[in-house]
Amino acid sequence: LTGHGERLFSSGKGRKNLSFLANFLRGDNYRTESLLLLRKKAVPKDARILVIADPKKDITHVESSFLKEYMGKGGRLIVFLEPDYNKENETFDNLYSLLNEYGFKTPKSFVFDPQAVRLELIGGNVLTPFVANYGIHQITKSLKGLVTVFPTSRMITFKADPKVGLKGEELAKTGKGSFWVTNVEVGEKGLAYDPKNMNAGPVNLGAAASFLSKVNKKEGRIVVYGDVDFATDGYIRMQGNTNLVLNSMNWLGGEKDLISIRAKTRTGDPLLIEGNEGSYVW
Repeated sequence: LTGHGERLFSSGKGRKNLSFLANFLRGDNYRTESLLLLRKKAVPKDARILVIADPKKDITHVESSFLKEYMGKGGRLIVFLEPDYNKENETFDNLYSLLNEYGFKTPKSFVFDPQAVRLELIGGNVLTPFVANYGIHQITKSLKGLVTVFPTSRMITFKADPKVGLKGEELAKTGKGSFWVTNVEVGEKGLAYDPKNMNAGPVNLGAAASFLSKVNKKEGRIVVYGDVDFATDGYIRMQGNTNLVLNSMNWLGGEKDLISIRAKTRTGDPLLIEGNEGSYVW
């Protein structure tokens, strides 16, 4: 989806785009195309997966109706969000309301993980949560023993509703000592928050849901993450990020055989050092 300042699948300056992800998807025989929904007036019938990646502006009410129609026919959607501190006070009422209809909650939040300082050598900090705790789901079943890294993330929660056939699972949770706050301030010394507003973790950063369409009995699927950076050129090849992102895409696309741990070209994975173990590394 385009038209709201989303991240691009093309290469560009910096490492914030999704060109590596696009290349990985082409390797799995997907084709990527941009969609300006207000111009098309509908999601194309041959669209297997719709991607919404870090919009800077909310979708319109009309666009929301197009998305509801697509999902109502068993569509497949993945949404990458971010904390809202740089979104010019956008409320995203239409997008969040749409996700809420499928069991997702996206409260205003900023996730902190003090343990992430162990990734300091590769840019890790308290606003870069790392995850080793995964839900029981096809997307994450092969990730045991792998760490995934989420630079700046918000909290995502999910609640199933058996009455309407909505089922799902929270996918990735931060570890001990993590927490979230509702507000941060950007100052000369970086981000600041009120310690009185700290909410203890673990904090969930992603979830997946499925449901049966009442229109054609096809299974609709949605995946939502509170971060987009882990899927961008700068981070997708780090630790288990490639596996989590592509497993999500292939689950959405119904490619069960492609959900796995993938071989990768190593560019120097970080060594996670516990406590004072660093005293013995030279």
